[in-house]
Amino acid sequence: MNDYSLPERPAEADFLSVKEAAEYIGVAPQTLRRWDEADKLRPIRHAANGYRYYRRADLEPFRLQYRQAQQAVN
Repeated sequence: MNDYSLPERPAEADFLSVKEAAEYIGVAPQTLRRWDEADKLRPIRHAANGYRYYRRADLEPFRLQYRQAQQAVN
């Protein structure tokens, strides 16, 4: 997972904002921020404003793990 800056928000659907990424995985946006602070999931930072963006491919393992955990509970 890369930790580099983007010049502007990527237009590709492969990059998601914190809110979009949280919805994609099924967790709260604050969870993504905690994972960033814990170096579990590193976002790409917007060069001008520091906003976090996530690659869909980087989110997929977390999404699958969360779904499996939810299924185990149900």
